[in-house]
Amino acid sequence: MTLRFARRKNILFTEFRRVPTQLDVLAGPVLEFLRGGNGGRADAAEALRIVLFGCSIGAEPYSIAATLRDRSPDLRLDIECFDIEPSVVARACAARYAADEVARMRHVTPEFIERTFDRAEPDLVVKPAIAAGIRCSVGNVLDRSLVDSLAPADIVIAQNFLFHLSRADAARAFRHLDSLLKPRSALFIDGMDVDLRMRLTSAAGLEPCAAELERIHGESSLERGYAWPRVYWGLEPFNPRRTDAVRRYSTIFFRGGSSSASRGETGLV
Repeated sequence: MTLRFARRKNILFTEFRRVPTQLDVLAGPVLEFLRGGNGGRADAAEALRIVLFGCSIGAEPYSIAATLRDRSPDLRLDIECFDIEPSVVARACAARYAADEVARMRHVTPEFIERTFDRAEPDLVVKPAIAAGIRCSVGNVLDRSLVDSLAPADIVIAQNFLFHLSRADAARAFRHLDSLLKPRSALFIDGMDVDLRMRLTSAAGLEPCAAELERIHGESSLERGYAWPRVYWGLEPFNPRRTDAVRRYSTIFFRGGSSSASRGETGLV
């Protein structure tokens, strides 16, 4: 009860490749699911449309683009990003970062830096080929007029900020996110009160993705696990014995049909 009713506030924190296994699942089972039906992207040549809220300084969208372009070089991307803080949106648009800042991030590797950035000492600048198709703007997921103005997306992403909202606002934000999903699509929604996410995804008919579930949870726990249960944004320990474990711990949900990823058949090493 302390966690549910704790006072909440916005906190700015992000990293490149924050949860690398989640990126692997995006580039593998999720992309395979989206390509697998006529209800989503009807043409493989059509751009993959992603709407992302909470883009912060751009680390998440650029990590997504770098991963997808590495795995599927011919894939066209249309990634529309929003954040409520103008200063971080400006940094995202500039796509320029201090080299030592990036190198210190937990899951960043020299290989990731090499394929994602051009060097402009002492900084790193996102390669034009990675940044292509990414647009960052000031915007709020609670703004119904903004949400209504957006085209439906193959993938909707809202991670690690919904738990900073009141539960009523988080539920309203979820409804807005759900309204943006195409008939065959995926929702990425790490960082939300677990009970609320379970109830809302179930009510919306979204199917949880079981692919690499425990590994994704473990990587998220590196940042948030130590804080549980003292603060509302802490992440509870993974308990595979729970009968509701897949829906409880999943951060990826599918709309529009069954998938091998929902059954845990990932093909990932």
